[in-house]
Amino acid sequence: MPRLGKFKGLKENHKAPLAIGIRIMVTLSLLCLIANVGLYKSLQLQLVEFFHSWIANAQITNGGESSSSLLVSYRNPAYGVSLSYPSDWEKQEGNRIIASNLSAWSVAFYSPPSKSAFLKVIELNSTQVNGTMSIPKLLTDAIVRDVHVTKDLQILNASSSYTLSGRHAYMLFTSGELIKNIRYQALEIGTILGNSKYTIVYEALGSVYSKYLPAAQKMISSFRLS
Repeated sequence: MPRLGKFKGLKENHKAPLAIGIRIMVTLSLLCLIANVGLYKSLQLQLVEFFHSWIANAQITNGGESSSSLLVSYRNPAYGVSLSYPSDWEKQEGNRIIASNLSAWSVAFYSPPSKSAFLKVIELNSTQVNGTMSIPKLLTDAIVRDVHVTKDLQILNASSSYTLSGRHAYMLFTSGELIKNIRYQALEIGTILGNSKYTIVYEALGSVYSKYLPAAQKMISSFRLS
């Protein structure tokens, strides 16, 4: 079971610089650059389109949003992923991207009604993951990535001694600014299983990060790898 005790401290940090999400998975960037430049460029283009679409649709609000307590199950046997998510969150499953010895897949869940928060699960499969990537190194790479792509980055919490689905994982909690002076807060948790790196990113507008954190906690605690 993931140790959720640390989330309490994260929630109490909601007064730290706030935000909206972009930085979702440029963790892909470092590994993709190593493995395949073509796939890296494809992923980067999709990420830019994803965030521009999200920012255009998200409404910056301080209230008026809620999340259902009714949870429904999501399972994808092809990638060995399962979790529970609020019934009123919108699920969007991405297409698998394949190039050479590297492939990537993701599924995202968006908060109602304005998609101002989301939780995304990303699976990156590469023959270079197994035996070459450690949890501390993945955390270091994630921090380096954010330093280079995030304006006014603030690292609010970081650990390479975390657990996700009972596996050794890293955790990175940040705040920053990326587009149109809009700030975000993001919680990223990652682990490795075989040749795959699994990452969960919970990201939200600063005004609603704490509001949707309990729902994100339930999703993360229910996450299973098989």
